[in-house]
Amino acid sequence: MSLKKIADKYITPLGKSILHNQGPAVFKGVFVNFLKKQMVSVDLVARWVRQDQCLWSLFREQDKEIGRKFVSALGGTDWFTADWVITAIADEFSGVASLIVNWPAARQWLERQVEDMKQNLTD
Repeated sequence: MSLKKIADKYITPLGKSILHNQGPAVFKGVFVNFLKKQMVSVDLVARWVRQDQCLWSLFREQDKEIGRKFVSALGGTDWFTADWVITAIADEFSGVASLIVNWPAARQWLERQVEDMKQNLTD
């Protein structure tokens, strides 16, 4: 049974509301941990921007599938934006967040990455 079917069957409307409200916070933790595993630094992100590195390609297949199921249970990715990513990483990766905010090419790269991930998460 799919995660969505389980959620529809067993989670009450209140539970769905909680999941919808808390889901982005959970996703933030997963995303920040992914960046830590990649040993993200300002230099690495600058290299990613210059090389137009696709972030989605860095995720393991099993993590991609978990992400798809999670987004399906949340009901979408409207909340997942470049601004959300910048806010989500600001505490742990303040230098990276600053780089993205202050370097237009980095901001454009991040916006492309977010749109690519949204597309892949909802396929």
